[in-house]
Amino acid sequence: VMMKKLPFDPVGDLAMVSTITTYPMMIATRADAPYKTLADVIAKAKAEPGKVSYSSAGIGTGHHLLGEWINAEGRVDMVHVPFGGGQAALTAVLSKSVDMHFGNSSDLIEPVKSGTVKALAVSTPKRMPQLPDVPTVAETVPGYEYIAWNGYAVTGGVPKEVAERLEKALAEIAKDPEVIKVFSNLGIDSAGTTQAQAIASIRKDMPIYAEIVDLAGVKRK
Repeated sequence: VMMKKLPFDPVGDLAMVSTITTYPMMIATRADAPYKTLADVIAKAKAEPGKVSYSSAGIGTGHHLLGEWINAEGRVDMVHVPFGGGQAALTAVLSKSVDMHFGNSSDLIEPVKSGTVKALAVSTPKRMPQLPDVPTVAETVPGYEYIAWNGYAVTGGVPKEVAERLEKALAEIAKDPEVIKVFSNLGIDSAGTTQAQAIASIRKDMPIYAEIVDLAGVKRK
């Protein structure tokens, strides 16, 4: 949705096999930051447009869209500061160069637990079981829901029986207690969906994210 035109159809030319994990994005700031809640951030951004900044892993990433969605829905003007990866974006917050970081739960859950950074909100509709005291974005910005995911896809020409075999194998892996435990420690849910569920999720998400890009006025490449 960040591109004006792609040389392929992301749904038609690829055959989704399975969504294997889902996880929230997280809004975090340094431990000694003046913001205690996301509402504090939005209030500051409204009072001083262009003064509150957030870092992301790069332009067009899910983290970027998360911030722009809050800008649009909260009617604020936070400044996006892109980096070439999540760690660099988080370092900028810790060094007080940027106010907040919008990143993956897997990158931030340990720094939050150790007290290095402070989590303000998660993007999923429900709170994370691993961090039950961290509210959702929707508790401040009603209707907000952003679920990130990882999955497997094959090219459209792969025989159906091969894709189905992969789907079955991935579903079994997703049920493995050790896999579930490792993912959970990273703030990630093990999914192991069917092909149909994975495709339906993409078809549902794409127009939503395209609307975010339009609302935010993000320039498509």
